[in-house]
Amino acid sequence: MSKKATRATEAALDALHAEIADGYAAEIKKYRQGEYLDKDERPMPIPAALLAGAARFLKDNRIDAPEDDVADPEDLLADELPDFGEE
Repeated sequence: MSKKATRATEAALDALHAEIADGYAAEIKKYRQGEYLDKDERPMPIPAALLAGAARFLKDNRIDAPEDDVADPEDLLADELPDFGEE
């Protein structure tokens, strides 16, 4: 007799999603605070695989930069453009 697979509840999936997001954030924070040291007792950089995993998690969940943090393309080049005085 075979068992029928049951689908997880939305609440369970939401909780798991939150745990994954919190886990990525907590692990990155530990690296940024210097909690992981190399053999010479120097803070280790955040592993590329951890950042890639977190970025993939965000992308898979359609998370972009907050609107407040999105730079205006003109602002990105403002320091590079010549100043012709006020009009």
